[in-house]
Parts: sequence; structure tokens; C-alpha cells
Amino acid sequence: MFSYLLNQLLYPKALVLLSTSLLVLIWAGYFCTALAKRHGSLGLKHYLFYICYTLGVFIWALSNSYFHTDLLVKFGDAIAIKMAVIANLATLLAFVSAYCFIVKLHKHYTDKNVARWQSVLVIAIALFGVFSNLIPGGTVQGIEVSGPSKFQLEFGPYTKYFFLGFTTLVFLTFLNLLSLRNNHNRIRQTR
Repeated sequence: MFSYLLNQLLYPKALVLLSTSLLVLIWAGYFCTALAKRHGSLGLKHYLFYICYTLGVFIWALSNSYFHTDLLVKFGDAIAIKMAVIANLATLLAFVSAYCFIVKLHKHYTDKNVARWQSVLVIAIALFGVFSNLIPGGTVQGIEVSGPSKFQLEFGPYTKYFFLGFTTLVFLTFLNLLSLRNNHNRIRQTR
């Protein structure tokens, strides 16, 4: 059984993605353990968005590794579509969490909230992202598989809006991160 599973996974791209997901998982475990020892459960609460970001990256790498194994061929189109949706949702989790973490840092270092329109926009992007991926055919309608790493996704009608929302999240995250550079308190910048 183990050798069968190993044969399904022994592809360079899959190994890189599986290794990446394993490293992310090890890092998250170490980070949470060290944080809990140092600050207790309150420390974990303060870093919840960072932990969710890490979880999203872990799930994204793991779900993408599926597309570079024999499992893609063995389990067929229906499972591949579900894995693509899982990868989309993991990406959404990672970048909404990254945005929220940077907003929390922004509030901490500047004592100011981000503009209300940003919060409303991010909530709308997150809700749209979840619903567009959960609607059958919303972001991924089909897949044509010819082998491990050899596939073509057929995107759904909401895909371009999902990725536009994703791009907006990345932009807002960097915008808020760059706004911290303008903070004149050197001690806070050093931290």
C-alpha cells in the first residue's frame, strides 16, 4: 500500500509542492508551539491571521501537488475540479488573512484604522470568492487530463472576477504595508 502511494507521488513538481507544504506545516507547528510557550493562548490569538495565512499556503501547496501526481489520472475529472476549488479557497484564505494581519499591524503601529471602504471591499471579495467557488461550475467548469502535470482547466464565468478580487486583495495588502513605512516612530519601525 505504501509503495503504491509512493509511486503515485514520485514526480518532481509534486515532490517540490509536497516538500513545501511539509515545511510550511513544520514552521506553523514550531511557530504556534513557541508562541504558546512564550505568551500562552493569548499569543496565538494575536497571531490568528498569520496562522490562518500559513494554513492557507499549506492547503494551497498540498492541493496543487495533486495535479502533478498519478492520482490526477486515477481519480478523474470530478475530484480534480474539487481540488482546483480547494486550491482557490486556500488562496483566498491565505490572502484575506494576510490582508487582515497587515491591517492589524497598521492599527498597532499607527493607532489608525484603515479606510472603511477597504474593509467593506475585502468582505465583499471574500464572500464573492467563497460563493463563486462553491457554485458548481462557478470558477472551474471542467478539466481535460492527459497525465500528471498535463491538464487543461476549463474556467467558469466567475473566474476572472475571482482573480480580480484576489489581485485587489494583494494590492490592498501591499498598500497598507507600505503605509507603515511612513510611520515616523523609529522604535516601532525597528520592531
